[in-house]
Amino acid sequence: MNDRFFKTAMRLSFRGKWMVRVLTILLSAMSFMLFAIASTAFTFDVFDFQVRGYQYYMSDKDYYLFSNTTGNTGYAPGDPELLLTEEEVVSIENGVDLNFVTSCRNQIDVGYFFDKSYFRGEKYKYDENEEIEDYTDEYKAYLKEVEGRSLAYSVSDVTVGSEATYDDLNYRLLAGRYPEAVNEIAVSEEIYEMFAWGGYVDAIAEGCYTLQEFTFVFETYEAYAWDDSVIPPEEAGEKIDSYEDLLGKTLANYELQEENPNAQHETMPDEVVIVGIVDMEDRPAWSRRYPQPSYFSGILRSEAWRQEQIAADKLYAEALVARNFNNSEQVVRDAVSLTLELSELARSRFEGLTPYVRINVGAYSVHILVNYIMDSNLYILILIVCGIGLVFLIFSVLLNAHLKTAIMEMKRKQIGVLRALGGSERMVRALYLTGTAGNQVTHLTPSICSHIQPCSVRIFEIRAHLFEDKRFPLISRLCQAHATVPKGCFRGV
Repeated sequence: MNDRFFKTAMRLSFRGKWMVRVLTILLSAMSFMLFAIASTAFTFDVFDFQVRGYQYYMSDKDYYLFSNTTGNTGYAPGDPELLLTEEEVVSIENGVDLNFVTSCRNQIDVGYFFDKSYFRGEKYKYDENEEIEDYTDEYKAYLKEVEGRSLAYSVSDVTVGSEATYDDLNYRLLAGRYPEAVNEIAVSEEIYEMFAWGGYVDAIAEGCYTLQEFTFVFETYEAYAWDDSVIPPEEAGEKIDSYEDLLGKTLANYELQEENPNAQHETMPDEVVIVGIVDMEDRPAWSRRYPQPSYFSGILRSEAWRQEQIAADKLYAEALVARNFNNSEQVVRDAVSLTLELSELARSRFEGLTPYVRINVGAYSVHILVNYIMDSNLYILILIVCGIGLVFLIFSVLLNAHLKTAIMEMKRKQIGVLRALGGSERMVRALYLTGTAGNQVTHLTPSICSHIQPCSVRIFEIRAHLFEDKRFPLISRLCQAHATVPKGCFRGV
């Protein structure tokens, strides 16, 4: 009985002009399908897109870089206005679960302490009129020996971190220990090799730093600086044949004065003691196709020195660096969230300088991803798509209402026959409701199928962080397949 009832209902529901029925079903199904697709725009999460995008961007990077890369402000990259503030440094260290090293500005003279920076012979040959004729052969040989070498140079940045963070960066202690006291430093093997070539002389003890007069922009001032006219005696030079020979040697350290750079040399430089030599050759690097931010210094300072600089409000932090081991989604999420927050807080410092200021305080290059989304008028696009979907929904409802009205109009005779054969009003109503339901199933099946794909993306995204690869490898792979950002999005970033 039930089987015949259902067949009768379907036969009544689908009778009529077949072309009209087919077109109505297709148009109605398409309308519901477009509405289903458009409705997924409301589920789009901009922050999740940023996280996935930055996670892909960091997939081939060995370390995270946090700095102030704000652009189009009129400031040069080395200007103090683009340094990280103490509050920003603390926020980064507390906001992201990484072991950071800090890159700070700190001038340490190295080249002036090479014994070969000083030539102790005659430089010139003179003719009978006591005029310079040429360099002496001895001086020519000296110039050839030091050609291409960095002699009188200073290191302007130092790195501060813990022994654990140095291990993360693949640093290897070759001799001595890492610095602990305020005036202690460790140097790279590269700097050691320079001393092994050039020898060592204590330039401060030998009086090579003198009070001199300088003129800058019509302003005359006095400052202590290296004096190339002071040549230490030959016996002051020491050979450096092993790591231990360099340990305990001192270099010159100037305290920076950002408020008045001319005043930073008003006193003699401090002395810092070399207590360790470190192999830094295997430290992480960024992929060759990306810009190479150089925030790894060849000189390491102690945490005690860092705390002293913070207490004196003189921690000139340029960047914080941490190793990227597994490209953790949680770390990326924290990094992007913190960068957006710090950039917004820093907006008042830079807005108004130029009309095209680009603010990025925090994780490197996050602003490119944010600007990409904002410049595409994403929210307007979502509203347009949802509006189109709503129009299709209304059209689909009206189309189906018209279809049912037309069916009932065409089925007057069939209803009369059913009633004449003894069918009750309740049976007739049941027949037509069953037929209408079957008709709607035919309409909605394509739209439901089309809705599964976009909705499944959101479901997998929500569940992705709940599973680990080792426990649920298939689910994790499906999550990655659904939530992967197209590779072309960040090409050339």
